[in-house]
Amino acid sequence: MNFLKKINKKYNHLKFYNFDQRKIKKHNFDNSKNYLIISPHPDDELLYSSAVLLSSKKNVTVMCFSHGDKHSIRSNEFLKLMNILNLQDSKIFNYDEGDMVNYDLEIDYLKYDYIFVPNFFNSHFDHYKFHLGFKDVISKINYKGLICQYEDNGTLPFPNYYMDIGNIVEKKFHFFKKYYKSQYLISSSFADSIKALNFYRGKLAGVMYAEFFTFFSKKEYLKFIND
Repeated sequence: MNFLKKINKKYNHLKFYNFDQRKIKKHNFDNSKNYLIISPHPDDELLYSSAVLLSSKKNVTVMCFSHGDKHSIRSNEFLKLMNILNLQDSKIFNYDEGDMVNYDLEIDYLKYDYIFVPNFFNSHFDHYKFHLGFKDVISKINYKGLICQYEDNGTLPFPNYYMDIGNIVEKKFHFFKKYYKSQYLISSSFADSIKALNFYRGKLAGVMYAEFFTFFSKKEYLKFIND
């Protein structure tokens, strides 16, 4: 099946859930719940899930799979940011890009009420490949929480929840410029494009800035990935 046919099949499948952007719901961060952010590379957690990352400290965990480069620059940047945020827990597994194969990784997914994962429709191979392994892991456990795809530089076709980031958007991009200098220096315009996306999504949601997500139950997620 070629790529365009596969995308079309996924789009038709999503319609099964009656996702309607005009009826998108607001998710308010819940301090009584545990959140896990899966980040394929250093900076994904900040650019695409800042609504969770910067909302609290005691109940947010970040797991980063790849070091992002072979010189430890990005992994060191990640560790410095995590140290500043003082989250519940954080870890980087330092896989090479394209080589993220061990999806168990000593992660106890059952601890988390929400698991934030990359956008399946992202063109980056690691973001797509993540789901091929994650679906096998999640299918074997009795997970009762929600699996939440975050919107990265590949937009979500059918988001169903948003989080308002109007009060943290400046902090988000300040942290990106300060702690992910290697990426900011390469392309500051990339950060500008993400901010523009957050602004556009905010207008759709009726706020100043927003991040969009697609929330799935385990059953919905597995049907979506396997179809």
